[in-house]
Amino acid sequence: MHFDPLFENSVSTFLFYLFCVVVFIQLLYVLLIYSRFAFYKKKTEKKFDKPVSVVICCRNEQDNLMNNLQTIVEQDYPNFEVVVVNHMSSDDSVYILEAFQVHYPHMRVVNVQRSSHLSFGKKFPLSVGIKAAKNDFLILTDADCKPVSKDWLKNVVANFEKPDNEIVVGYGPMNRKKGFLNWFIRFETAYIAVNYFSYAISKIPYMSVGRNFAYTKELFVQNKGFKNHYAVISGDDDLFLQEVATRKNISIEIDESTWCYSDAKETWKDWINQKRRHYTASSHYKFIKKVLLGSYSVTWLLTLVLFVILLFDVEYRGLSLVVFSFLLMLKWTFFALGFSKLKSIKMALIFPVWETIYMLITPLVFFSANKTSSQRWN
Repeated sequence: MHFDPLFENSVSTFLFYLFCVVVFIQLLYVLLIYSRFAFYKKKTEKKFDKPVSVVICCRNEQDNLMNNLQTIVEQDYPNFEVVVVNHMSSDDSVYILEAFQVHYPHMRVVNVQRSSHLSFGKKFPLSVGIKAAKNDFLILTDADCKPVSKDWLKNVVANFEKPDNEIVVGYGPMNRKKGFLNWFIRFETAYIAVNYFSYAISKIPYMSVGRNFAYTKELFVQNKGFKNHYAVISGDDDLFLQEVATRKNISIEIDESTWCYSDAKETWKDWINQKRRHYTASSHYKFIKKVLLGSYSVTWLLTLVLFVILLFDVEYRGLSLVVFSFLLMLKWTFFALGFSKLKSIKMALIFPVWETIYMLITPLVFFSANKTSSQRWN
């Protein structure tokens, strides 16, 4: 069976033009968004010493409290309190917290008793903790997270010294362990951080992580807390941020002294269930955020598919190779610079491979998210 040469040529031309379009879109993302974090330099901050409240929610986390809480209550900061909400725990958390209170009077505990009328979602205990906080400046973390230094609190809240700043987005990497899954999760954590930091710097904030997130209590109250998405399992960080963040009231903090480490999931099943829970919030993202995030993934996968097809076309093979190589090297360089800021430069060595694998895996998890609805947050 023979095809008309004119037809074949027109198809090849169409595919090449389509290839150029998706490459151009990728270049826009790289140059207008990801380059900002790649070349980001933190400005020197003034000293900030206003009263601060650290809010932590826990449920049946006696081991995490024993391992991590001391690093939080012993932060090097002149005036702060730690509010721990013990949410319907059935283990020995209450006794551990009572023991901590004896030695650390600036720590307060709010015990939420078990009730069939309450869910295991995080938004209720978090709201309780914020309401109980005495100070307007809040920094949120989780019981399974450990600040890397005693300067965590001081260096995060220093960002509030900026005029009009009401939100600080921090970083929460995963502890390094052996195994492919741990490597994959640590890549995902750094990759997502490069994304939300880049978008925040580009004045299009869409996400933070609840384990290292700061904002003012006044902002929380003005927004009526999580009222607009209270029924959504997750979203106490990203959905809330999208509601309250503006182009001027947000900053990022990437100094290594402010990182809060936690353990990654140890089985694929646990990781998938965690991602499904997180993805319950993404369907509630603002339309423009969905378009921006989705278009990037779609155009990159299209770029790869079209490039492979055009390699079999003698007329456009060479030009396609030049165009693709230029995009790949530029994108690879900018993401490597971003990863280096997060001390993850080794993960950038085969970045295009990791990113492609990630983009192929996550849609499968995303489209199955509503099949497992859990109200548990830890």
